[in-house]
Amino acid sequence: MLNPTMMSPNMRTSLLLHSFLSLAVVALLASCSKEIVPAPSFSLRVRTVGTSGAPAVLLAAVDQLEVVIRPRAPARFLELPPGCSLADCGGTQCCKYDGNQVTTFISAAGEYVMRFDAVWVQARAEVTPTGFTVAVPIYATSEMDSPGALDPTAFGNVLRGDDRIAIGSITLTWPLRGGEMQDLPMMCAPRFEAECMDVDPSLPLDGGP
Repeated sequence: MLNPTMMSPNMRTSLLLHSFLSLAVVALLASCSKEIVPAPSFSLRVRTVGTSGAPAVLLAAVDQLEVVIRPRAPARFLELPPGCSLADCGGTQCCKYDGNQVTTFISAAGEYVMRFDAVWVQARAEVTPTGFTVAVPIYATSEMDSPGALDPTAFGNVLRGDDRIAIGSITLTWPLRGGEMQDLPMMCAPRFEAECMDVDPSLPLDGGP
């Protein structure tokens, strides 16, 4: 290593300039890096509700339960949580949990999507007079200026085949703490009354011919 006292003035100037430029590059890289802020682990209590115009959504009608968390633009979910079992879901990278019964991925629109298979839902749901209720865990990682920038909306869907037979949404209080839980009510979607009641839609619901 050179002793600075043995250097010529030009060499010392060159060394100082090189050190300054190196620090400037490091500072520039640091300022360009984006903070990855993990969302807290929390749960949503999904519960189906019935009205005079919308029948109960029976547990047996569920092929999959889908929860979509959509941040307010321009915030987007960018990364899947670490530590999951990564898989390829039709060309989209996804996470698998609980023996592949839970699948999560990030949509092209930057939404965090979770799908729970019927077996998973049936094993954990509680049957109610209007269908069922089940607590679903949410694990997400997002990139944003601050947690409050998300202001996300959670959408719930009951999937039966390719149809979303029951729907609902709420605006989430963000960020959530680990011990908090918010309700996500869903009701049978119009024109899917038979499917919600786990009945063949070709059969009349009034018992007529």
